[in-house]
Amino acid sequence: MSNSIGALAFDNLKGTIDLPQMRREVENKSGDDGVSVFNTGRRGNTFELTGEYAFGTYALARTAESTWRNTFTGATVDITLGGVNFTGTGVAFVVLEVSASEIKPMPFYHCPRANVTPAWVLSATFRVQPVEV
Repeated sequence: MSNSIGALAFDNLKGTIDLPQMRREVENKSGDDGVSVFNTGRRGNTFELTGEYAFGTYALARTAESTWRNTFTGATVDITLGGVNFTGTGVAFVVLEVSASEIKPMPFYHCPRANVTPAWVLSATFRVQPVEV
């Protein structure tokens, strides 16, 4: 699987992963010269990934849409984006929600799976929170 969120595979997965890093806060005090910078701890920001998957029928796409919306329970999952797998990096991901989904008729969609003649493409946006494990 070159693109996946947990057990879900995608033909295409777009977005940028924000890994945890040290965050800092800048403080300015009125009447004092200069600024102070404080480390506030390591954490990652919430980010979005948009996945696409092609189906031969509308019914299959609709069933998958329901599955995508109900798969994630708050447990951590691994992500593979563009062939890069984040397993073993000390970071896992929690899917907070499927924030949008759409089924579009796309008979000329370029599907990377050779055994599929696409007619419908399901796309969905996943809101994800990285966590250190």
